[in-house]
Amino acid sequence: MPAAAKHIVNFRDKKMGDKKAKIFRINYPFGTLIVDEDIYYRIIKDKTKRPYCRFKTIKAVNFLNKIIRCRIGDDKTYSLARLLMQPARNELVDHINRNPLDNRRCKLRIVSPRQNSLNRTTKSSTGYIGVSITNNRGKIRLRTTFQAAGKRLNFGMNDDTPANRIICALVHDKFVIESGDDEYAPLNFPVLRKEPFKSRLLKMDMSEFREKRPGYFAKKLGASLRKPKKGKRKISI
Repeated sequence: MPAAAKHIVNFRDKKMGDKKAKIFRINYPFGTLIVDEDIYYRIIKDKTKRPYCRFKTIKAVNFLNKIIRCRIGDDKTYSLARLLMQPARNELVDHINRNPLDNRRCKLRIVSPRQNSLNRTTKSSTGYIGVSITNNRGKIRLRTTFQAAGKRLNFGMNDDTPANRIICALVHDKFVIESGDDEYAPLNFPVLRKEPFKSRLLKMDMSEFREKRPGYFAKKLGASLRKPKKGKRKISI
């Protein structure tokens, strides 16, 4: 077993849909590494488990610049995610759930540099992805932007109010879905990825977002707005 690491008894992953699927965790000082069964036994150097004993041992596992790196045989280090997925030189490996410590194959995918850059959540004082507050000569405005392929989409509203924040968050999600990037870019309201909510949002005209209130969109989408304990409004079915 690697120094300063402890393996944890495997657990079932209920989210994967496969009742027999299990999660294998290894605790390191930098956090808990999650891997598939074959990688787990190669890291803990368990030679009794077949067929994993036939593969080279994975050693010197470390966490550098938010990337899990390891060494196999020689002194050269590899990104564990790239080692598992084997992308082309001009391709990247994206962590679907944005957790760099989760290196199960089902949580990794090969993407382009642009697709990889989309799967990020940046902190915003508004509490919504892609919605920011601007101050132009004392005039407070809300703004949402999204860089689609070949063009930049913008939308702004006067006055920073909770209702306007929700509308800007909906517009951001509309930009993402219209650009066909909803598979990679996170949404403020993930339910909008599903039908019929996705089609209903796409049919809305941009002029509606400047004239209507959140209650109008909730009714048109067939969803209700609720306010969780943390204070951020979300759409619920």
